[in-house]
Amino acid sequence: MYSDNGYFWQAVTRLSQRTAHTLYLAKLSLTCGALAVCFSAPLSATEYFESFNTFKKTLVPQSSSVPPLQKSQSIILRYNNSIVSFEYDNWQLQPDSVCYAVKFCSQAKLTRCMQAAGSFFRETCETLKQTDSQLQPAPELQQLYCQGVKQVDRVDPNAISNH
Repeated sequence: MYSDNGYFWQAVTRLSQRTAHTLYLAKLSLTCGALAVCFSAPLSATEYFESFNTFKKTLVPQSSSVPPLQKSQSIILRYNNSIVSFEYDNWQLQPDSVCYAVKFCSQAKLTRCMQAAGSFFRETCETLKQTDSQLQPAPELQQLYCQGVKQVDRVDPNAISNH
């Protein structure tokens, strides 16, 4: 489990720079071992989810209190004790956005992130396949996350340079 605020600050900063968004407010704190990231970007939402269960609630909102995912978004998610980040636009996963936030940290963090991302996309794809197709935007989301499985499976994190 990651515990240093510096790592998360780098991840959030890199992701916001990568998406060309202005970072207005970034606040990192560890409270009882839980990470809290609060920031806003004016053009496109960047969402942070502390757990996969929290994320799943946005896939198929059960109530109006859960905001739906947008068709263009940056996501940072804690999944299996790893931070997974990715971007999509018009329900299409952006090339090379998966784990971009840790790409230049270390090979070990990138490898751990890519493994977690593969599991995350697989689990999300399977969850959405079981979702009622009448719920929108389930078809677009299913395509997005199943595409993520294929994209991550093609990447060998050991072949990625850390320049």
